[in-house]
Amino acid sequence: MGCVLVHDHDKTVWNLASGTWMRDETVGYILKSTPNSNVENHVNPHFVQQMLNLPTLAGKVYPPEFLYDPETGNALEKKQVDSEAYWLPPYGQGRHYDDNRQYMDSHGLQLSHQLKKLKNEPQIDADTEQKIKMPPRGIFEFVSIKASTDIPQLVAYNKINGNLLIWSQDNQEWLELKAVERRLERCPEKLEEYLQLLGVVNDAGIQCLYIPTKAGLARVTIEGLSLTYRAEYITPLNSPCLGTPVYWNKKILIPILIDDQVKIFDVTNQIEILLNEQTSEIYFEKVVYDTRRIIWVGTSGQLILKYKISDDEALNIVYKMWLPSYTPDFRFGAPYDDQKGSFYQFGKTQSNEKGPLCYIELDSEDQLEKTPSFRFTTGVSKFGLDGKLENKQDIWKEASVVESIHRFTVPMIEDEKKELILGFSFDTDTNIGIEQKLADDTKQDIKLFIDTHDGLIDFHRVQVEKPLQSRFFIHQNVLYFYNPSLNDILGWELVA
Repeated sequence: MGCVLVHDHDKTVWNLASGTWMRDETVGYILKSTPNSNVENHVNPHFVQQMLNLPTLAGKVYPPEFLYDPETGNALEKKQVDSEAYWLPPYGQGRHYDDNRQYMDSHGLQLSHQLKKLKNEPQIDADTEQKIKMPPRGIFEFVSIKASTDIPQLVAYNKINGNLLIWSQDNQEWLELKAVERRLERCPEKLEEYLQLLGVVNDAGIQCLYIPTKAGLARVTIEGLSLTYRAEYITPLNSPCLGTPVYWNKKILIPILIDDQVKIFDVTNQIEILLNEQTSEIYFEKVVYDTRRIIWVGTSGQLILKYKISDDEALNIVYKMWLPSYTPDFRFGAPYDDQKGSFYQFGKTQSNEKGPLCYIELDSEDQLEKTPSFRFTTGVSKFGLDGKLENKQDIWKEASVVESIHRFTVPMIEDEKKELILGFSFDTDTNIGIEQKLADDTKQDIKLFIDTHDGLIDFHRVQVEKPLQSRFFIHQNVLYFYNPSLNDILGWELVA
């Protein structure tokens, strides 16, 4: 380490591997530049400390090379943060390396190895342990991403206007990121209510977001320290995205509208995959996939991509419209699979004598309807409208039950071992039906729950508008709950 004196201001400057640091009596050390860029004077030193996870002592900040205060010899303190505990779509913990650790299927429910039990025993009507200020008005998705930093940072994406914001812990405020060259466009209107982002870690360990927009698929990298981002459009210009990008068999694929035709675009190889039939603009709200196929599911039908039987290198896509008597219902969760590997979409039918609700098998010739007693399944656990049902080896073999119309249960995230489920339910103290609850813009009680398979625990009651716009996410071992109608984002610490 070297040290020189700046004579005009009589301040000590340290030239280190991490950058150039100036001694300051108030904040400790101020980063003036890194090997790659200068740091603007207006950047808060405590924000720099957050970005770089710098050591501190008595509220003062020190360069990362320092273990002790040079003047007193006192040991410095450094926050212990799991650098791998980031939160990327689509699972909540999207890991996409090329070392065979990437997930190769999506069953419609967010899947996270970060989901753990709450650290403290919950009190349903108690105030939350932590709160984060709500970002400006919009419809947001949240990611905990390495923003060119060693530890994850909390970033919010506004799907209404394309703005990206980063959370400043010291100032307790959201800071808007500035675009380098082209800015990020907004999400297509018909997809803004649904989870649509993809997080990928490339070979160099850089975390990128793939964001579908009205202008095409944007690959976004974030530079937290300079409060900037770079959006690179990697599909044909002015070709709106029609669904969620998927990382599948070492390719990134997305349905897109090119020259007024629906196509699948192979981003990795920059190849268009054509439909055999002509199909105009249609959108796909949900997606499921395994090693064999991807199925984008929309209001009008399903778009299926898989390898041709005669050629394990060539991809084939088929679009299948729903039967005229069937209407998919995405409010009640995503498509799900059974333990035999078949995917199903929940919806309503006009042809079923057993009732209006049913499941339709995806990627099947006859689109057979099933009418089980449950309304949601994670593939292992099953939920009726009024709560969790008993587990069975075959999810379709379920005794008929009488469902309450006064409680509506929505599982949202499951852990990798399928031991924990996180979600919310409508409060039971009401005589208002489910359809009215979903359409009502006034605030209503919901209960947040975590299911440990030893029992479903309601851990917080909160009033929100439009409960299906709610989101859970995890950042630095804190579970957060977001709904646009709240004043704050609510948080609870998880077990270590």
